[in-house]
Amino acid sequence: MSVDVDTLADHCRTLVAGYKIPRKIVVVPEVQRSPSGKADYRWARKLVVSEGP
Repeated sequence: MSVDVDTLADHCRTLVAGYKIPRKIVVVPEVQRSPSGKADYRWARKLVVSEGP
């Protein structure tokens, strides 16, 4: 499935308050999981920080 970042951002604007809209959207092929099966937010944070502005 392909994702258009602009369309996703527009969709978010119609559903949530402006301060809740993500500043940056990064599309990845797969989300890493922790040993318990939950999304690994530390991995995601490192990915976004390494991408730069």
